[in-house]
Amino acid sequence: MKKIMTAFLFFTMIFSSEVQALTENSKAIDFELRTIDGQNEKLSDYKGKTVILNFWTSWCEYCYEEMLELNALYDDADRTKVELLAINITSQERSEEDVRHFAQVNKIHFPILLDKKGEVMKNYRILGIPTTIIIDEEGMIKKTMFGPVTKKVIEEEIKK
Repeated sequence: MKKIMTAFLFFTMIFSSEVQALTENSKAIDFELRTIDGQNEKLSDYKGKTVILNFWTSWCEYCYEEMLELNALYDDADRTKVELLAINITSQERSEEDVRHFAQVNKIHFPILLDKKGEVMKNYRILGIPTTIIIDEEGMIKKTMFGPVTKKVIEEEIKK
């Protein structure tokens, strides 16, 4: 069932005539979302830092696989310079409780933001999940990576 849902989401987005990925070197779109802990997070609050946005769902196998890598990245990152924000596409989940349960079971250390209406996903024109976007200190999209990522790959992209 999860693979079918992942494939459905991926192909629905890819074959939509209006969907194109935001290009590298374009301005990141500001947003404000609530975390699973009830805090509000705004992208523009992180200007001056490299921000890693990771779009995911709890039922996505590939998303699950990369969570350990993202935990390791977050734990080792100098958060005065780098921040990781995991944007759960909550509009594609069965419930918010599924997201909380996933975070608890997998001991996620980084902030999980809830995109309840799918607006941030649409604004960033996410073609499939997982998708990771690196935003530089000036708020410009530096790199978009489709599919699961590793700590090493992200660290190498940040250094470029």
